[in-house]
Amino acid sequence: MGAALTAALATASSSIPYGQDTMEGGTVSTNQRPGPVVDLTPNLVQGLATLQPFERDMPGSVRGELVGVNVSRGNRASLRLPTKRVVRVSFPGGLRETMRDALLQDVELRGIVRQDGEGRVFKVRADEVEILSEPAARWADLFGAAPNYTGGVPVDEWLEAHRGEA
Repeated sequence: MGAALTAALATASSSIPYGQDTMEGGTVSTNQRPGPVVDLTPNLVQGLATLQPFERDMPGSVRGELVGVNVSRGNRASLRLPTKRVVRVSFPGGLRETMRDALLQDVELRGIVRQDGEGRVFKVRADEVEILSEPAARWADLFGAAPNYTGGVPVDEWLEAHRGEA
């Protein structure tokens, strides 16, 4: 089916001007002038559906470092995730000063998060911005802070006795 799908797509794309196509009942046709028509078979429709990218918008939050803010052509920003991938961010005009103040700092952006089919965030429409503060103590500093807290009892036994869980 791969070669047939590629050939059908090539035929369809060569006979239809870019940006002028609409799909109506399994037929692709042009809006402006009469021209070639490509009938889509059920296999071709299924193949096209699998090739189409899947995206979903959902409310949520994303944390990372705000590495860029641009207000010259719309309110846009760039957020570097902990995985080092950069995500596009759009925001309302009321957040301009907050975004400027948060530049090059770790932030949490809350709003509408757009994800691809594998759950990776690639765009955020931010409604709220929170600058994350540095914790006063590191985990390494807390390790061993109260060595006799359990009274010499192993941790799993202490949890079982006091919380009913291990």
